[in-house]
Amino acid sequence: MAAKLGFLVVLVDGRGSADRGMAFESWVQGRLGRVEMEDQLRALTWLARTRGMVDVGRVAVTGWSYGGYLSLMAMTEWGHRFRLAIAGAPVTSWDLYDTAYTERYLGLVTPCGDEGGGESYYDAGSLVSKASQFPEEANRVLIVHGLMDENVHFDHTERLVDALVRAGKPHQLQVYPRERHGIRDPTVNEHFETLMFHWLLNYL
Repeated sequence: MAAKLGFLVVLVDGRGSADRGMAFESWVQGRLGRVEMEDQLRALTWLARTRGMVDVGRVAVTGWSYGGYLSLMAMTEWGHRFRLAIAGAPVTSWDLYDTAYTERYLGLVTPCGDEGGGESYYDAGSLVSKASQFPEEANRVLIVHGLMDENVHFDHTERLVDALVRAGKPHQLQVYPRERHGIRDPTVNEHFETLMFHWLLNYL
C-alpha cells in the first residue's frame, strides 16, 4: 500500500538483528536504541548517495513493539534526520518490561543499586528520560497502543505521555480499547492504516 501511494519503503536489519550470530547481535548489549539507529541512518545515507532515491528531508520511521521504541528513539537525538514517527505499542522505560528480555541486554538492577552497569544502561535507553529531546513541532509524533496489551503494557505509553506533557512536547495518542499487543480486529486495523497514511500523506 505504501509503495502504491508513492512512498519508498526501506527495511534495514542492522546490528542486533537475530539469526546472524552472537557477535552481530551482541552489538546492542547495554546500548539499546543507539546502535540500531546509527545503522538505519547509515543505510539512508548510502541509499541517498549511491541510488539517489531517498529524499532525506522527508523520512518517516514506523514500527511496532521494539520497532515502536526505535521509532520514538529516532525522534530524540536524531529528530533532525527523521520528519515523523508512528510508533505502535512502544517500550518506553525498560524497568517496566519483561526482565527475561531486558536483563539479557541491560544487566540486573537491584533496589540496592547497580550490578554491572545496569542502572546507567536503563536510563540511557529510556524514552521517558529523553522526553525533553522530542520535537517542538506538532504532527511529528504519533503513538498507538492497545489498552489490553499483554506484552508491552499500556503503562509504557502512559509514563511517556506524562513526561511529554510535562516537557511541553506535542504528540498525538491513538488508543484502541479492545486490542492487545497486535491489532487483531480487521476494522481496527483499517482504522490504524487509514490514520497512518493520513499522517504520511499530510505531514511528511
